[in-house]
Amino acid sequence: MMQKIRYFVPFCFVLFFILLLGTFKATAQPTAANGASTLYHPRYVNDVNGAVSALYLRNEGANMATAVLNFHPMSDATPIVIETTIPVNGVLALDTPPDHIPAGFAGSVVVFSDQPLSSVVHETGADSSVAAYRGSEGGATTQQFAAILTGEQHQTTLSIMNTGSVETNVTVSFSNSSITYDALIYPGAAASVEIADLLPAGYVGTAVATAAGGEIAGVSLHIDTSTQQKSIIWGSSTAQATHFIPHVFKMADLIASNQRSSILFFVNDTTNSAQVLLDFYMADGTITYSHSLTMLNDDIVDLATLTGLPEGFYSVVVSSDQPIVLQDLTFSHEPQANGVAEYDTASNDNGTVTLPRFLKEEDHYSVVSLQNVGTEETTAVFVYYSEDGVSFPVDETAVTIPPGASATVNMATDAPFGTNAGLRSALVHSSNAPIMARVAEYQPRLGVGCQPVTTTTIEPPPVEQLLVGVPLLFTAVSDGSDSKQYSWTVDGNPADSDTMTLHHTFDTVGEHQVVVTVTNDCGLANAETAVSLTASTIRYVALDGTCGGATPCHSSLQEAIATAQPNEVIKIAGGSYTDFGSRVLYINKPLTLLGSYAPPNWDTADLANAPTIIDAESHDNRDGIMIENQPGQLVTLQHLVVQNSAAGINLRHGQLQLTDSTLQNNFWGIEHCNGKLTALDNVIENNQLVGVYLSGACDVDAHVRDLYLENNVIRRSGTGVFAEGYSVANAVLIQNQITETDEDGILFQKGVREATIEGNTIRNNAKRAMELGVRKFTITNNRIEGNQSRFTVAASSDYDQCSLFANNEIVNNVARGTAVSLSSNNECPLAFHNNRIVGNHIPEPYGSYHAVVTIQGRVQGANNIIGNNTLAEQAVFVGNASTVEADHWTIANSGDIGILAESATVSFSNGIMSGQTTAAFVGAGITANHTLFHNQGATCINGAICSNTLNGDPDFVDTTSGNFHIQRGSAAFNQANSQLESDIDGDERPFCGGSDLGADEYVGGLSLAGLRLANAEQNGDMLTVSLSWPALTAVSHIELRYAPTRIDDSNWNDAAVLAAGLDGTATSYTGTVSASETPLFFALKYADDCGESAVSHNVSWPTFNVYLPIIRR
Repeated sequence: MMQKIRYFVPFCFVLFFILLLGTFKATAQPTAANGASTLYHPRYVNDVNGAVSALYLRNEGANMATAVLNFHPMSDATPIVIETTIPVNGVLALDTPPDHIPAGFAGSVVVFSDQPLSSVVHETGADSSVAAYRGSEGGATTQQFAAILTGEQHQTTLSIMNTGSVETNVTVSFSNSSITYDALIYPGAAASVEIADLLPAGYVGTAVATAAGGEIAGVSLHIDTSTQQKSIIWGSSTAQATHFIPHVFKMADLIASNQRSSILFFVNDTTNSAQVLLDFYMADGTITYSHSLTMLNDDIVDLATLTGLPEGFYSVVVSSDQPIVLQDLTFSHEPQANGVAEYDTASNDNGTVTLPRFLKEEDHYSVVSLQNVGTEETTAVFVYYSEDGVSFPVDETAVTIPPGASATVNMATDAPFGTNAGLRSALVHSSNAPIMARVAEYQPRLGVGCQPVTTTTIEPPPVEQLLVGVPLLFTAVSDGSDSKQYSWTVDGNPADSDTMTLHHTFDTVGEHQVVVTVTNDCGLANAETAVSLTASTIRYVALDGTCGGATPCHSSLQEAIATAQPNEVIKIAGGSYTDFGSRVLYINKPLTLLGSYAPPNWDTADLANAPTIIDAESHDNRDGIMIENQPGQLVTLQHLVVQNSAAGINLRHGQLQLTDSTLQNNFWGIEHCNGKLTALDNVIENNQLVGVYLSGACDVDAHVRDLYLENNVIRRSGTGVFAEGYSVANAVLIQNQITETDEDGILFQKGVREATIEGNTIRNNAKRAMELGVRKFTITNNRIEGNQSRFTVAASSDYDQCSLFANNEIVNNVARGTAVSLSSNNECPLAFHNNRIVGNHIPEPYGSYHAVVTIQGRVQGANNIIGNNTLAEQAVFVGNASTVEADHWTIANSGDIGILAESATVSFSNGIMSGQTTAAFVGAGITANHTLFHNQGATCINGAICSNTLNGDPDFVDTTSGNFHIQRGSAAFNQANSQLESDIDGDERPFCGGSDLGADEYVGGLSLAGLRLANAEQNGDMLTVSLSWPALTAVSHIELRYAPTRIDDSNWNDAAVLAAGLDGTATSYTGTVSASETPLFFALKYADDCGESAVSHNVSWPTFNVYLPIIRR
């Protein structure tokens, strides 16, 4: 239900409040009360370091509630005041801050109402971490915080709020420290205390905030930087002898998997030692473990250190012979959760707990732990309510709880209704005893959340290879999610590499510094390594035996190899080397071979005019180069041509680094049997069977192999890259061009543990672009175009590791069956994000498949475009027993059916369905929420459930060219209910007041492509020009400028104004300018209520006509 919100000035608020409520007096303790008429929230932010707060207010009264919200900045500035109404049992859900709350706002919120309310503040960070806390009904003169932490893994921030009616001075003091913090806080406002700015790293202690003559309430924000999770905890004003904790856990502390056991913090403010007993309860009411401690001041109990406590989940009853303060830190226990937002609440006098924010949606679900804090067994019953206060007609959820124990209700599995039911709140009624609730809200990883780069190291070349004149390979290894950017420097100068590897040759002895910076959208890290270069021992080879006077000189290349000592350098003059035997060259020691020199110049290779050619002369069983080294021994080859062989290069054992070479007209360009192959900047072409072959037929123990291919051209071979049999530990293909093969571009049949396919162009291959059957894959930023045969891309991961398929362009392929086939293990979802699958043709089925995209297993995806694909029956087919979570997908003009899922589970949210002729959704396993329909045959049939639907034109920029960006007039504009922070282009969500449906977020006008110079007439020094352009949608005004040089965004402001403030409906303009300078360039920008467009293309005067006598297509 849409709530009515009205903004008005503070004087109106004061008058309203006096008439409505009379004199306000705060209560004495900041308890999380059910049904207070005044609620306080010390921490509320809007885009502060990427963090955004959401506020939820539930009406617990008997009548429609009128509520007034005061948003106080952290100063004496006038608060922003909002009036609203909330129905009985209904929820005001401010999922994002109201429009009048500016970005960068940090402060507090006071809510006044004529009916009792309950509330929750839910905060989401830039890293998708989440936290929550209940609103409080009042304050006290002191607030105690038992957990104050600083250091590399923990950050603590206090937010202390004045809950009184006059300004007050507040002092914060810390245990074991003389440092204090003082602030003057105005009524309703709050002060923020960054502990890291006050106390040294590694501090662990407590804090007390004291108000001089007033009352305060406060919360502490805790961030665990190692797991990117956080928690918000209320301070305490009253010590108690008994405490209840509904939910804690002990688990193996695997920080990388976001698992961290609960930690309990205690404060004893008395002068006596406190004897404290912790009883850990199982769900059946039995005590599984007890722990006692004697405490004088403060103490910490980390559940991970309690050796007698088994791993698991518990409720805790804490008993003390002295009043104590207790706080606990409990982060997420789910490895696949971005975080857990938890808040605690106690039942009222009637034994009822209210839950103002309560979810079961496709990507969020609540888990409630209810603890019996009484002495009798009790039954707790859930009653569910929609946002407008209507109770859901479903069976109630009931649990029985023994004294001290907890019962857990997981909405993902236990709630008696489907996902996307629009739930907002719940009441829990207890029959015989008071209860406490801890509500946790889990958000499974969608895969688009950015994992920051925090650490980077450089793997240097082997020490024995650190020689002047030898091509060296440095590799950056970093954490963080893709996509990453790399920047290298050598001795302080930028290096020519933007990938994870640097290939560099030093020409001087001594110390050299190599530095890499690795960044992604949410983090960066640097690494530096020092290498010491020594002079090389060099041998020379020339067919004439003279070597231009250089020594030692050999006329036979194989002789030079046999004579050389390990790690020597052999420089080879141009010419054709055809030594006889079963191979032209045999290498069994670590060496560097550098080819294509024209003596007497041995400094610079000349591959174009003096190529070194290793030629097997078309002998069927004769290899060009065979390498058979000990494990770890490296052979470096550069500037060679290897041709007319069985295997151009046969890597039997050891390591090979191949650069700037050509492998042509062989059966196999490279046959890789064992060891590690690194190939950079090579041309591998016209090889009859395979360009790069990871062979399963080698008569060697080939169980550990690594493959790294970067920036190679692999073309016109049988198959581009082919792996079969045995085990490949890691296959990495980056920025290669794999084109025009007779078979597949990439084919990994079996035995590959992990494959990374990134930034490649895979084009015009006769069959599949790629087929991968691997344990784990990362397929990102590839352009896959013009391939044919069945399954353009087929990727299958059969192991319990998470694979990634993202940021790929799959366009204009012809495929039988399906263009993209994805299969994953159900243990870990395949992340499927930001892909453009456009303009493909699926002319006939293959078996049961006839879809643009086919999915089997568990897939979570966001921001995908599937558009303008022809002849398929379905845009997406989901196989039996599969699970798909699809957020912000655009599916347009791509088959008879949008998504078919008859025996699977599909959650589709915030998407666009346009132009499917039969139906958008078909199948009882589909639930679709917030979908824009346009030009559909039917929307949801055969049991598919759709809610919150819209109908209207998505107003794509140009569907004929595959441009599915939306325009300002789109019906998708600002209609999404979304937590995503970016769109398919990486543009920020939300923009201009809200998020848009579909894969694209409108972020201002695109540059106009249709500007024309309709006419130009010169009269002396003056020029009259007539410009025209296509009609624009939802545009407020248009501006034209001109200049003697080309105009773009960088120099727009320097160009002269031809016309400013033209009406947005205009499509032409005629004006006069000086013609004293030529040529003249004209450009256009337009603006709407969200900002300005980019600069259009330019038209120029004078113009020149070019006549083409014949054009043939």
